[in-house]
Amino acid sequence: MRLEDNVDLKYMKKNYGEDFAKFCRSAFPIILETEGLLTEIISSNFAPSKTLYYDLSTDEDAQRFFKSKVMQIYQKRIKHDEAKVDKNKSVKELFDEAGYDLYECKTQDEIMAFKKYYTNDEELCTFRDERLKKAYVFFAVKKNVAQIRREDFSDPAKNDDYSLSVLGIQFDKDDKINDVSIISRYNHSVDNPNATLWNNLDNIIPGLTRAFEREYGLNLGFRESELSGWGLPNYVMAADGKLYRGLITLDGLQFCENNVLLDLDGQILKYDKSRYILMDGYLIDKQLKCIHTKSFDGFISMLGKIDKIEEDTIQGEVKLENNNIFLEDKFKHVTITSVDKSKTEVFLNDANQIIGIINKDATKIREHFLRYNCGLWFLSLPNVKKIGDVFLPQNYYLSITELDNVKEIGDFFLENNPYMENLSLPNVKRIGKYF
Repeated sequence: MRLEDNVDLKYMKKNYGEDFAKFCRSAFPIILETEGLLTEIISSNFAPSKTLYYDLSTDEDAQRFFKSKVMQIYQKRIKHDEAKVDKNKSVKELFDEAGYDLYECKTQDEIMAFKKYYTNDEELCTFRDERLKKAYVFFAVKKNVAQIRREDFSDPAKNDDYSLSVLGIQFDKDDKINDVSIISRYNHSVDNPNATLWNNLDNIIPGLTRAFEREYGLNLGFRESELSGWGLPNYVMAADGKLYRGLITLDGLQFCENNVLLDLDGQILKYDKSRYILMDGYLIDKQLKCIHTKSFDGFISMLGKIDKIEEDTIQGEVKLENNNIFLEDKFKHVTITSVDKSKTEVFLNDANQIIGIINKDATKIREHFLRYNCGLWFLSLPNVKKIGDVFLPQNYYLSITELDNVKEIGDFFLENNPYMENLSLPNVKRIGKYF
């Protein structure tokens, strides 16, 4: 399934980024079979965010919880009326009622016994790998399987009689949730063969999901009490009921990506991108050529009186004074020129976090420089000689600094920076406390 061929994946790519769209293609093939459903689930819970995939990809537990939450919402849409289900029937009794014989495989030899049901080019990968190390394996075989012949089905359909005549049913071995796959007898001759019957056991016969949980001790989905949130700590619920990617909190205001500011009540204030840039506690007004923040900041002092603000995108090599860095992705590049012709280059990621700063003219940095920034990668201030107190106090990822002419540094210099491997200060004479 290509991104450009699916309405939902095109929506995900446009609003949440290509990597997130690829993630959805892999994680939710069942939901994607119903056009518009995944778009409805994601867009009703998350504001557009180009950093959502990054946050999921760097936190395995958050990704697991996210996938389970989406599937739980989906399953609610297709859930059978459990009031009509006999909850006393066993798994085998339910399969028998549905016209199947069920077999549980505990050895590879037992798995291989089912190879006879598949044509040579439609054999399951399960026959070739050590599937029992990572999954519980079952096969459900229709009682009239001998009468259902492959040659009678020239145009395979995932839910036709041949596809459903032999079902491979597998549950991931996991300490939190056991995701289920129902595998078509056609295997790769149909799209998403591991999502037959939308991977809903109750589509075989109502009550089967709960029977498997009850009888085999499986967890096939988080319970409501465990699904009160999405497991993403940097996301904030706004008054519209959607989650926004928060960058920093300043005096009760939540700065979010996409030029969104949330007040104490979660009310949304969205700034027009053609005029404003909202970043790390600062609001740049390109029309009035000024920058606002809630408290004094050495960064604004360094900019001086602004004469011109230019904005473009940049990708590839960025030349610093003594280093060159390569930006693999595209980044927003804002050049701020003061009336005295001092120039500051600011590099922003998709969430409008500052990831790089270059200023070759400044000679002095006043206190509280970028005090709320947490995402700076590189900094080039080659002609600065004096740095005030509280310089980048919360920055965790800074790795490249060019401060070769600094002679005097105040207190709380790079107070919380655990990842820097090299720092060169060849001319420094004094550094304050808490360095």
